[in-house]
Amino acid sequence: MKRYFSGIAVILVIGMFLSSCKKTNDKQADPTEDLTTITEVGAPVGTAVKKAIDANGGQLSSADGTLQVIIPAGALATAKEISIQAITNKLGGGIGNA
Repeated sequence: MKRYFSGIAVILVIGMFLSSCKKTNDKQADPTEDLTTITEVGAPVGTAVKKAIDANGGQLSSADGTLQVIIPAGALATAKEISIQAITNKLGGGIGNA
């Protein structure tokens, strides 16, 4: 009787090992797959905010105040006109302007 239960125990252990080595059918994401989506280009909204910034640096804020660009001193060698402008958001699920 003891030999009978030992044989069943061995068969159960072998069955557990074989079932744990089973391959899954889950598709793994291919890291080389290109997931980029090209969307339509947004259209300008309102007028651009422009400001001349020189070697001393400066900052520029959007017309609605939601975006601020800070250019540190030394980032520009000479004075340049910097501008920012809102565009329509064409991204799927996007909210508001870009």
